[in-house]
Amino acid sequence: MTPLRPSFQLLPFRPDNIGAWFGYEEADFQKYGVPNPRVQFPAVAKALPRDLYMSIAPGMFHSDVSEPYETLKKAILKRGDLTDRQRLD
Repeated sequence: MTPLRPSFQLLPFRPDNIGAWFGYEEADFQKYGVPNPRVQFPAVAKALPRDLYMSIAPGMFHSDVSEPYETLKKAILKRGDLTDRQRLD
């Protein structure tokens, strides 16, 4: 049976480099044998700042989300991209 949470601590969320943060987390998931997205999703959700998660979560649960980890990741990366563009303007 797969545990419902990883046995290691995720790095603190890095809003200044979201892509790299996900890269480190996914490397840790692989290193520590956590391939199950059902375990990855809550681990990443708990590592996010509460306001970020709360701004993304409602949209995730109002539709049929078959891959919650990938959906969460895409939403965070998209939001980070929008924030980067706002900084450039």
